[in-house]
Amino acid sequence: MGELSAVLPKSWEECRNIGPRSAVWLRVAGLDCPLALLEIGPVGSYLAVRASGVDASLNLLWALAGAMHDCHWAALDPGVREGLLREMDARMEFMKGDSP
Repeated sequence: MGELSAVLPKSWEECRNIGPRSAVWLRVAGLDCPLALLEIGPVGSYLAVRASGVDASLNLLWALAGAMHDCHWAALDPGVREGLLREMDARMEFMKGDSP
């Protein structure tokens, strides 16, 4: 798997693993460029897309992680995927605690 990309592309369309539909979803969620991916990470980006009303599958999470590491999403180590799922579960549990 690739290292964190030191230089991300300027647009989602230039990012590895991010297709036109995903680019639209990311923009709708307020993530205008790949720099947002470095700022909030793949889980934060995925949850932002979901919060915007898009019923994105976990494939988007894998694609975002792959884009961040400049590798094909299918090449993500199973341990990385498990870590992403644990982080997502923890964030969702935290958000539930914020609800009345």
